[in-house]
Order: sequence, then structure tokens, then C-alpha cells
Amino acid sequence: MRIPETYRVLNRLLSPVLPGFMGRLASKLFLTARPSHGSAAVGGAASVVALGNGAHAWVYGSGPAVFLLHGWSAGPGSLSPFVSPLLERGYQVVAIRAPGHDPDSPGQSHPTAFMDSLLRAREILGRPAVVIGHSMGAGSALAAQSQGLGAGRLVLIAGPASVSGVFDRFIRQSALSEAAGKAFRREVVQAAGRDESFFDAARYAGEVDAPVLLVHDMGDQEIPYAEAQALLGILPRSQLLTTSGLGHRRILRDTRMLNDVLAFVTSRPPHPSNLPASGESRHGLAPA
Repeated sequence: MRIPETYRVLNRLLSPVLPGFMGRLASKLFLTARPSHGSAAVGGAASVVALGNGAHAWVYGSGPAVFLLHGWSAGPGSLSPFVSPLLERGYQVVAIRAPGHDPDSPGQSHPTAFMDSLLRAREILGRPAVVIGHSMGAGSALAAQSQGLGAGRLVLIAGPASVSGVFDRFIRQSALSEAAGKAFRREVVQAAGRDESFFDAARYAGEVDAPVLLVHDMGDQEIPYAEAQALLGILPRSQLLTTSGLGHRRILRDTRMLNDVLAFVTSRPPHPSNLPASGESRHGLAPA
């Protein structure tokens, strides 16, 4: 989330003297999604399923289901590069739009709402063979797996290891005072209905026995690469695909990344042409 400099200045002036008010204001900014119309699902879906709380799923094709879950202030369209290749390989694609992310009527959302949309999709459409999530969609997929999602494989692209780190970065980047930061955390936790420790992967990582592919760019400015390294260290069946120069969002449009993810989804090793030559840091796979 980009923080306007005027907002930072305002927080420096007012959050030390009005911590409760500024903390509440910050929580509203943090929880309000801003999806663009370009993030809409691609056409051709066989059906659109209401998941409750404003969430929907676009269902394409038939076969083992692959759930796609976008990141914050995005939408199913952000993961559209996966749709056709998965269909061509005989998978059903379920592209989920999280609550609050209708570009025609955006609203508030939070990690619990993202997680619940996955669990509701499982309840209605059945257990997914694979879940591919980006950013908050990745972190929520991991939390949902601990709550019985039962995915056969997980692909976590640019995902956080904990929501606490996300809060810390927002507070720091917004220049909130310590007291206002505490008020902000209370408001967000109350809205989500879950303590922030619930989304700390270290709490349940040992119970996640599905294979996990972590995909992260070394220069990601929104979710630091260190988050992926932390997940690699605690998820027992994980491997890390590292990219460079793609950042937090362009990574979703990278052909080589897409090919490696498809290889993982279909249980095949990455094609040699997608792996780096000696000394090259553009892409690389690191097993746990």
C-alpha cells in the first residue's frame, strides 16, 4: 500500500496528541480495498458462485480444482495468466474475488475475510487440488490450510509470514506514534475477529504437510524477501523460487515464473530452461 506523504505529515503532527482518533482513521485506510476495474475476472467462466459476505468465485472448465486468490486491492484478473495454461492441462480453475473487492462497489476487508472465502469455496465446490495465492491471498491460503482447507499443494507468491509484520510496516510507513499504532492494531483485530497471532505461520507451520512452493522477488518492496526465507525455514515440505527485478506485482506476469509454477502444480520438475545458469540470480529454486 502506497502511503501519501501528506498523510504521513498529518500523522507526525496529530497521532502523538490524538492517538485513538488517528489509530481509528488509520484502520479505516488499511481495511478499505481499492480494486481497479482492470482486476475483474476474465471472461468465459462456466458459472459464478456466491461465497457469502460479498465474495464470489468464477469457475472455468472441469477436472481437479485449482483455487486462485488475489492480493489486497486486486482481483481475479491479477492471476489471469494462470487460467488458460491450467485449463489446457486439464484443471478446473476457481478464481475467487475476496470480500470488499468488487470494483463497482469496493468496501472493507481483512485477512479473516480472505481466509473464509477459501474455506467457503471448499465447502461449496469441494477440496482443491492446488491453491495459488498472491500477497494477502497467499498468507490467507496458508492460514486456511491450517483450518481444514485440505489443498493438495500450495503456491504462495509474495506472501507474508505473519500479519504482525504487515502491521509493523504499515505503522512505520504511515509515521503513526506508538500509541496510535496500538490503537490501529486494536481496531483491525476487532474488525477481523482474530488476534494477529492467529495469522503467524510459525504457530501452525509444522502441521502443514502439503508441498508448498514459495515464490518471491528479492526486491519486493511490499512484502520483504525475508518473509519467504522465514516460511522456507518453518514449512516442512517447502521450496523457494527466487526472482529478481520483478517486485511485488510484475512477478505475476513473468513467463518463467508461470512455467515453474505450472511444473510444480503438475508435479513435474521445472524445465531446465527455466532454471538459472551458474551464477545467475534471475531465478532459482531453493529446497528446504
